[in-house]
Amino acid sequence: MIDVKIDDNDIARLLNFYKQENSELKAQNEALRNEITDLKRRLENLQSNEQNAAELSEDDKSKLLAQKINEAWELLSRKDYEVAIKLCNEIIGINPNYYRAYFKRGFAYDNLGKYEQAIQDYDKAIELKPNYTNAYFNRGNAYYDLKQYERAIQDYDKAIELKPNYTNAYFNRGNAYYDLKQYERAIQDYDKAIELKPNYAVAYYNRGLAYRHLKQYEWAIADFNKVLELNPNDYAAYNNRGYAYYNLKHKNRGYAYYYLKQYEWAIQDFDKAIELNPNYAAAYNNRGNAYYYLKQYERAIQDYDKYIELNPNDDAAYYNYCNACVRQHEQAIQDYSKAIELDPNDAEAYNNRGLAYQSLGDEEKAQADFAKAKELGCND
Repeated sequence: MIDVKIDDNDIARLLNFYKQENSELKAQNEALRNEITDLKRRLENLQSNEQNAAELSEDDKSKLLAQKINEAWELLSRKDYEVAIKLCNEIIGINPNYYRAYFKRGFAYDNLGKYEQAIQDYDKAIELKPNYTNAYFNRGNAYYDLKQYERAIQDYDKAIELKPNYTNAYFNRGNAYYDLKQYERAIQDYDKAIELKPNYAVAYYNRGLAYRHLKQYEWAIADFNKVLELNPNDYAAYNNRGYAYYNLKHKNRGYAYYYLKQYEWAIQDFDKAIELNPNYAAAYNNRGNAYYYLKQYERAIQDYDKYIELNPNDDAAYYNYCNACVRQHEQAIQDYSKAIELDPNDAEAYNNRGLAYQSLGDEEKAQADFAKAKELGCND
């Protein structure tokens, strides 16, 4: 038999160990009991809330929904779209047939750039309320943002059918026709929008663009004039009016002076556009074109330089720049040739004409002019 001896100290240590283990187990059990109690309480509250919601009278439920939809609208007005979506989800949970909640949620999705989801909500709103004018209009906007212009037009048509004086529906439908390059129909819609809202600056602007595409430059100028009357700091309107002046043509060749004035007026508008927005690349390019046709090639080159600085990936800009440089040298050759005609011993004129020929790559004529200049005593 094995004789086991345990002294008093060992017994004390063993008792302390079990006491400690027991204490920890008690603490864990107590924490678990508290957790279960809390969970039960939360479940009871949730069940109670659901029961209360189910037991609400129709009148009380309507008041609750109205309150929540107003809260959703406040969130949308603050551009807090994500929170608005969550609140709309809650409203739909209370009443799945509440069309306003779908409309508001669609509006939130629309502003977040989630156009497909917005369309789904507008679809549901229209299903629940078939004559919901704003839902057709907003769904049209979502289709427009997806570049589905024909479907957008169908929705704008419906919105106008339901609300014949819906100014923004005419304007937006005009934009859809414009993007489909149906400029005459776009102009008809802009006309109606302006009839309903005579100071609708952006409608005048877009109509001016449509006239410009149809090469009806006088009408385009009139619309851009109106835009600038309403908004004197609209740099894009100055640029586009300048472009219209630049392209204005008249059949009677006797209007040469008038042609000249068009370019000068165009340059004034491009100047103003650049003053209002010094980094407006298109205005530099357009002003360069006007200077080019006025044969002010040095100024044209300066504007093309600036345009290329602002828009270095436009191949056409380099072509314009090079063309202006060539024309500048050709003009210089004509001027030097006239100087030599008037004074055949003008050595400097021969030398400079030689440099112009050299810039154009005509080395034979350049060397001939350099030789003549040297014969006349030019040492450059």
